[in-house]
Amino acid sequence: QQQQQQQQQQQQQDRLFVDLRMNVTNVNLWWPRGMSQQSTTALYHVHFHLHRCFFTKDNMKDDDCTPILSTKRTIGFRDVALITSNPTSSNHKRTSMYLKINGTPLPLARGANLIPPNVFEKQHATPLALQTLVQNAASANMNLLRVWGGGTYLPPIFYEQCDALGILLFHDLMYVDQQHHFPTAFDDNNEREIRYQVRKLSTHPSIVAWSGCNECLYYKTQLQTDRYIRFAMEVVANVDQSRVVWPGSPAGGWSAGVDLATNKPRTGHHDSKQESLVAIPPDGKEVHGPYLHGSGFATVNSYKDAYPGDVSFDVMLPPLFQMSETTSSSSTSARVVNTQKPNIFVSEFGCSTMSSFESMSPFLKPEHWSLHGGVPYPQTQNMTCDHSDFWQPNCSNNTFQNPMSERNYPCVNLIQRYFGHYPYQLHRKDDPTNNDGGKDANRVVYASRKLFQMQLYSCMIAQALQIKSRMELFRSSNKFGLLVWQLNEIWPTGGWGSLEYGPREAMEGQVVGGRWKPLHYWYKHLLFTDVMVSCGTKNNPIPEDQDGNGGGDDASWLCYVRDDRVSNHNNDNKIILMVEQIDVTSDVSQVVLHRQIPPMDHDKNRIHWFDLPNLQQTNQEGKEVDCHRTVLVAKVIEVTQQQHQQQDHVLAKNWALSGSIGQMLPHLRHSHVRITNTHFHASSSASPVDPTNDDEPRISFVPQQHKYYYEITIHADSMALFVTLTTRSEGVFDDNAFLMQANENRLIRFYPYVQAIMIAAADGQGNLRTTASVVETEQEKEEEEMIMMRQDYESVFLNSLRVEDVASYYVKEDGWLSDLKQEDTHQKGVTSKE
Repeated sequence: QQQQQQQQQQQQQDRLFVDLRMNVTNVNLWWPRGMSQQSTTALYHVHFHLHRCFFTKDNMKDDDCTPILSTKRTIGFRDVALITSNPTSSNHKRTSMYLKINGTPLPLARGANLIPPNVFEKQHATPLALQTLVQNAASANMNLLRVWGGGTYLPPIFYEQCDALGILLFHDLMYVDQQHHFPTAFDDNNEREIRYQVRKLSTHPSIVAWSGCNECLYYKTQLQTDRYIRFAMEVVANVDQSRVVWPGSPAGGWSAGVDLATNKPRTGHHDSKQESLVAIPPDGKEVHGPYLHGSGFATVNSYKDAYPGDVSFDVMLPPLFQMSETTSSSSTSARVVNTQKPNIFVSEFGCSTMSSFESMSPFLKPEHWSLHGGVPYPQTQNMTCDHSDFWQPNCSNNTFQNPMSERNYPCVNLIQRYFGHYPYQLHRKDDPTNNDGGKDANRVVYASRKLFQMQLYSCMIAQALQIKSRMELFRSSNKFGLLVWQLNEIWPTGGWGSLEYGPREAMEGQVVGGRWKPLHYWYKHLLFTDVMVSCGTKNNPIPEDQDGNGGGDDASWLCYVRDDRVSNHNNDNKIILMVEQIDVTSDVSQVVLHRQIPPMDHDKNRIHWFDLPNLQQTNQEGKEVDCHRTVLVAKVIEVTQQQHQQQDHVLAKNWALSGSIGQMLPHLRHSHVRITNTHFHASSSASPVDPTNDDEPRISFVPQQHKYYYEITIHADSMALFVTLTTRSEGVFDDNAFLMQANENRLIRFYPYVQAIMIAAADGQGNLRTTASVVETEQEKEEEEMIMMRQDYESVFLNSLRVEDVASYYVKEDGWLSDLKQEDTHQKGVTSKE
């Protein structure tokens, strides 16, 4: 240590610190997305020029100066605090965890954990992929990402995009409690890395907090305290006093060394004396979990999960709201939601899943196209993996080679619990892609395109349902931070993310920045909206409050509306909650609740509860309705008056299933979901497809304000669950994995990633390939770009576009899937009640 101190003193003598301070006025504050009326975040450029000048005491001329350094930084003006105690209390007892930006509480930190976009760090991801990744988070209404400590510091373009889009970053140092991934205390190399990274990133207003590590036991031993607190976080606190510092994630905060009102360091400048940090062990105010792992057979990373895995977990359909009131200081009762009550920050929770057929199939041989790798599924029960080497488990010494044993967690248990059974084989005649009309039409196959598509669709919907119910329960209670594990995938296979693998353009099967899984669309439309509505059941009746909410001891269903907008909006506008009950067998719907929502005082309460009357036992046709085979659809509608005309604006929408999909399957009819004809809306270089061919889907190619999109019309004959569109083309749909009612026509737009298409069409010199020898004008360039898009894009989009829903896979018709081999959950000891 004495030698290190001497080295540091020598380094200090070799350094030159230039401290320039400027007073600025009339600046716009930088805000995260959703917290300001500004359409864009306020960013400023700071230019710094350093010149070497030769002058005498009496004379200096400009031409005597030579520029030696010129640089620019983009900054934003904002203040941040992490509130961990009641601001009105003087003892700073830990009761809370939520963020304040510019003195205003962030109503809900909603987002996900970011992992590296590529498993090969040197390749990382292209600038467009990183920009699109952040844009995907913003488009799903996320406002905070946690940069996970088991990954890497990211390229500059990532942080610049977060600054531009108003995405907050809770940033771990790149340390975890695993071999080769924790710091050596008081090590000069580690210190220089920390100082370098914190200084390099210090101009980004999006970074609001530095955390010491991911899931490290910084409090367990003196060695671990030295590593993470006395060393790593002391260095951070010494370098950067403008941000929150945090012991690790999860953590219990500090008892000394920070301003306990903000959790920012109490420290001087550069190498001056600072107060030592003293950390508190995790105390339940920041939590990781719960997690739902897939299981079903042995894999490289499921060493803790023995077959048949967990098929008894709670599907939470419908969610069960805990409504009991208590005076306990640790209560997070759902009855009242505000920052004055004890609250919790959930910085990790998740459910494993797979990716789409489009993403996974290019990296598997066709004989492996199934979740069990083409191995006869019952035989996978006898497969084992050698986990004696934690870092290199071996699953290769099996009688049957199963490549899916190296593809993250299986998904058997998820499909079993949500869909009632696990399909693992079918006959060749039942899969059009395998049916050659030969004598083998009745041969059983364990891998095929149709089987794999069915399994992957079911797995992704199961993940989305699990996270949806979990999120609805979390938002019904006093929680002001919800970060899902995880945002993105690190490889083209299974994982935990809502975005697929997509580190670069023109990569087979992948979409740059990540193709959206069903869950990501639900974030955008259902779960991460400012105003959220959810319906479920309750554990006990709630008393009627002063606003008339609650009451009715015989009611078992209820709905809540939570408003996480920053401020109370126009109270003159009426806000209506409307709930419909839909019979999935008869397709008849009827309104069971139509109620005006009283204005909310956000400082006192952000949530209103509404008991539903007993659901209708008969429909409008007088037929009996099974209440456990119905779907509830809820909407929150704002009614405004403009120029003597009433306009309705949907603030929130959601739906609730009365049971698992497996329970509803016997009552579903075949929906016949299909893509139907559309009209060509505007002229372009692309020619419309033949309008006389009714079997050909007609897609619009519309240039509008330099943004191109396709319009797709979908029709359902009867109630359709989780209608999902997929294509191999680069782009994103405006909605997906949605419900459709009987005889509904739904118009969906698909937005191509134009820049990605341009890059994919560029030659080796970065020039666009065009049909003309020279592009002289901007107009000609646009015309050539349109031609290129038609030639290189439209055929792929049309040929790869497909639509799927629950009934298309699980509801039998004309023998389709009638002989499908299924693994019934009841064979695994799950009771009918469960």
